[in-house]
Amino acid sequence: MKSITGICRFYLKQVRPQFELYVTPINIDPSNPALPLSTPEKYARELSRELGYFYTQGIAEDTKALTSGC
Repeated sequence: MKSITGICRFYLKQVRPQFELYVTPINIDPSNPALPLSTPEKYARELSRELGYFYTQGIAEDTKALTSGC
């Protein structure tokens, strides 16, 4: 068994009267990728160190946010 890390964003829409929390799709953590994200492989880690976290799901748009009303 292996542990992996991922990144996502949380958006708390409301607490009352009904709790509503939206979570974006989980992306591979570019600072510690479980799968190769770049060529050379160390490039994704270097980018993460220089620029911070970035989307790794394939497209930058969160396509489910609109349909979820976020």
